[in-house]
Amino acid sequence: MIYKKNKFIVALFCFLASLGFGQIKNPNNPPTEKVKIELVASNSLEFDNTNGIDAQRLIGNVQFKHQGILMFCDSAYFFDKENRLEAFSHVHILQGDTLNLYGDHLDYYGDTRIAALQKNIKLTDREMILTTNLMNYDLNTNTASFFNHGKIISTKNKNVLDSNKGYYFADTEILNFKDSVVLVNPQYTIYTDTLQYNTKPEIAYFFGPTKIIAKKNMIYCENGWYDTKKDISQFRRNAYVVSDQNKLRGDSITYNRTLGVGEVFKNVIITDTVNNFLIKGDYAKHIEIGDKSFVTGNAVIIQIENKDSLFLHGDTLYSYTDTMARNVLMAYHHVKFFKTDLQGSCDSLAWTKVDSTLRMFVRPVLWSGQNQITGDSISIKSNAGGIEKLYIVNSAFIASEADSAEYNQIKGKNMTGVFKNNQLYKIYVNGNGQTIYFAKEEKNDATADVGLNKADCSNIVVDIKENKITRITFLTSPVGAMIPAQDIKEEDKLLKGFVWLIQMRPNSKTDIFN
Repeated sequence: MIYKKNKFIVALFCFLASLGFGQIKNPNNPPTEKVKIELVASNSLEFDNTNGIDAQRLIGNVQFKHQGILMFCDSAYFFDKENRLEAFSHVHILQGDTLNLYGDHLDYYGDTRIAALQKNIKLTDREMILTTNLMNYDLNTNTASFFNHGKIISTKNKNVLDSNKGYYFADTEILNFKDSVVLVNPQYTIYTDTLQYNTKPEIAYFFGPTKIIAKKNMIYCENGWYDTKKDISQFRRNAYVVSDQNKLRGDSITYNRTLGVGEVFKNVIITDTVNNFLIKGDYAKHIEIGDKSFVTGNAVIIQIENKDSLFLHGDTLYSYTDTMARNVLMAYHHVKFFKTDLQGSCDSLAWTKVDSTLRMFVRPVLWSGQNQITGDSISIKSNAGGIEKLYIVNSAFIASEADSAEYNQIKGKNMTGVFKNNQLYKIYVNGNGQTIYFAKEEKNDATADVGLNKADCSNIVVDIKENKITRITFLTSPVGAMIPAQDIKEEDKLLKGFVWLIQMRPNSKTDIFN
């Protein structure tokens, strides 16, 4: 009766075996010659010829032996002519001193060395414990396959893995999983479609959409690997990392969780959702200690605004948190930036979040409308509404083109520029002020020179409208003169320190790379 009851299950296992499920052959373990199953022990033995069945019925402490394996159970049907057996209750298969396989029910086929188990199945070796309710085990290739949900618990660490389908290759200690795979570690959880896990080096390989969720971030990829022992990983194909404040993506991402170091290669995009900017480049590296990051290779920062975004390039973009917990962003070497109403160039710059100030160093130049602004260093302070003030420290100089080879110029020790609606509208010159201004008049639909105003005054106020100087106010004891057009000499036209740098001005967001 028991044979009839399980006839469908036996047929199902044979059908699945014929499809090759779990039948991946190992060339180092070719099929052996057919050997008869040996009955070793049993408390009682009966012959059952019911309905033409020719079987031995064994009850109590039943033990079989077959080609290097031992099989134990409470009771069994032994089909000696067919070289197979059906075992019940407390089934145990022992192979060598490393692999143990348990279950409630076993169909074993001696000619093919296939063990088909059902219910409360547990497979153990030195590295892990596998539990499921339906399994085939091929003793030729030492391959287990399950297809009705399985769970793996690592005995070396606290990894727990669940999947609907899986294969275990005992010789190589490699596990393959398919369909709704979940790997749980105390530090993270992995969700994927297909995963291969090597229990010796404890490396997991991902194939298909994969999410790794940790306390501080979420990683997504469609191909990659994770060394669970060394906490080193690599993610490829649509890979990205999402944290509370930013999202990082690239063609390939490597991460060392122990050292807290991540690297991104090619098509790098870092999105800062708090400060609303993007960073792009060919290579990026992040060091969690000190919260340090740098980007190189066509590196660019894009400060996103609704109407007019800022594009900034430097050979290297570097950000860190200083000893006072201030966020600092730096760009150095060949720095240029472009915004519709403001452009700039310098060797290096720094931006601090705490005071929303951008500081330009080493040959800084700014262009606002027709005005070129230079100094030893330039600082731009912004607020939620945009640019608020401009500070030019030492050798401050503003120049604009009046005509071909003629330039209006304002010079001083320091200057402060004030912005309204992101437009420069007033400049205060503090100390050693000097000006050159070409007076023009409209005549016969053309502009003609009237003369040149030249003046010295320690403090000056300059009014600007629509990016043009409209008025210059001398505050303290100005000294100056008007030179008629016909009397202007070449040495009168330029203040000391003047240099015209129009060739460096970026005229578009792509110009910042030139």
